[in-house]
Amino acid sequence: MEKPRYASLSKYFDQAPHIIDFGAGDGRVLLLLRRIFGTAIRLTALDIKFDIETKKLFEGNGINAVESMIEDFRSDAFPKADVIIMTQVIEHLWDPNKVLSTFQEILKSEGWFSSRPPIQSPCAEGFRETNTGEDSTGRVT
Repeated sequence: MEKPRYASLSKYFDQAPHIIDFGAGDGRVLLLLRRIFGTAIRLTALDIKFDIETKKLFEGNGINAVESMIEDFRSDAFPKADVIIMTQVIEHLWDPNKVLSTFQEILKSEGWFSSRPPIQSPCAEGFRETNTGEDSTGRVT
């Protein structure tokens, strides 16, 4: 899986970073991060709903699972994040501007936001012609 991309995040961490995966699904990214970094990081998964097996998997790996629509997520729900990850989710949002504004509130100063839009999706007509499948990652200042 995508170990090199996520392993490179370590150079941006101070002590115990907090990483939130918005639209975490089955938790692949967070489970990979847990394997790479061990317990030195705090992980939070957010999605509309998690099945029972995924909840148990998260619990067994020390991942905080939060069930909520991204648009309804409150920035004061838990501690600020060092990194926000959103993989193939932005095309599903009703109000992307509201979500991105909330991310600015959630991220620590100089935190990082990483988004990967889909290469092809019936929900992402606007991405089809211009998206290369590359990540869009940047520091919020």
